[in-house]
Amino acid sequence: MTYDLRWNGLRSQAIPDIRGLPAIDHALFLINATKFHTGQMFHLFDEAKFMKQFYHFYENPAENIRTAGLWLPHFLVIIALGKAFVGAQNRGNMPPGSEFFRAAFMMLPDYSFLWKDPSTSAEILCAFALYLQSIDWRTSAHNMVSIC
Repeated sequence: MTYDLRWNGLRSQAIPDIRGLPAIDHALFLINATKFHTGQMFHLFDEAKFMKQFYHFYENPAENIRTAGLWLPHFLVIIALGKAFVGAQNRGNMPPGSEFFRAAFMMLPDYSFLWKDPSTSAEILCAFALYLQSIDWRTSAHNMVSIC
């Protein structure tokens, strides 16, 4: 980079609230549900890399949330998909997993910063698009894919 904007691409500097994260076993279940339902058709995450970061994160979530980078929104959208796939009950007119999707979306850096890790960024954007498509937000899903 020729110039440094002194901005990491995040839209908010607030540290996300991790109190609602599932326990490690439930998170594994949701990740596996996503993998089971999408693995034949989509590549939403590099399993070895993703799971290494997963176990590192769960060693001390309160501390590791500050250094999780792109992995955290990626993780949140994967478990949001998992909740949708296992048929988790929705709350009123909110689709299953929407609380994780919303948190992930708010943490997603501006698209102009995603070039730093293009493979992971493509996986994340595809996962976001798949979730948006699943809740019938087709135009937003197509817009998300077009960023890739």
